[in-house]
Amino acid sequence: FRDGFLVCGIAFWVIGYVIAWYFGDHIEQSANLNWEYFVGGTGRPSPNGSGKWVDVAIWARAISIFVVCFPAVNIVSAYPLNAVVLGNNLLIKLCGPTEVSF
Repeated sequence: FRDGFLVCGIAFWVIGYVIAWYFGDHIEQSANLNWEYFVGGTGRPSPNGSGKWVDVAIWARAISIFVVCFPAVNIVSAYPLNAVVLGNNLLIKLCGPTEVSF
């Protein structure tokens, strides 16, 4: 258990340090949004000056989409677990612990 905390603590520290080093003072409040314009060293700025990148590698775009969308998908996947726990708590509160059998 202690080792798990140690590994997670080190991993989060490294991720936080790398994000702070790479993005500097321009960090979004939700760190995953910083990856919206990730190009992985591929592509080039658009010639019309729109600020967008063209000819970005598919793998770089896939990484960008994955990192930006992961928190939302993670929250959606936790919904059934939270709904079951809430339902069980409400059932026990309304019916009493002795009348409920699973």
